[in-house]
Amino acid sequence: MYNRLIAFIEGNGVLTEAHHGFRTKKSTETALQIFIKSTQDVIEKKNEPNCNFFLDLTKAYDVLNYKVLLSKLNSYGIRGVANLWFESHLSYQKQCVEINSVKQGIYILTTKGN
Repeated sequence: MYNRLIAFIEGNGVLTEAHHGFRTKKSTETALQIFIKSTQDVIEKKNEPNCNFFLDLTKAYDVLNYKVLLSKLNSYGIRGVANLWFESHLSYQKQCVEINSVKQGIYILTTKGN
């Protein structure tokens, strides 16, 4: 699914070149390299303002409204079976806790947007 999704997204120009997450030959490291280079360029010119924003999206997945995400995927052309696959994955998740090789139970996770 990942390969098909990435091929579709890249083939249809859904993401900009500035997007580095989950892309071939791009990572947080390449994003940082670009940031450092642009900051160095501004420092060398000395007369340009410099402003940077850093966002911590650690808990972003926990507050994601899945209906909005599915709607966005649909608007980008990810419809039908593929969209239903994402809906199933996002709306019905199980978690199992295991301590000392003993399963403590299976819990159904609640999701935002359902």
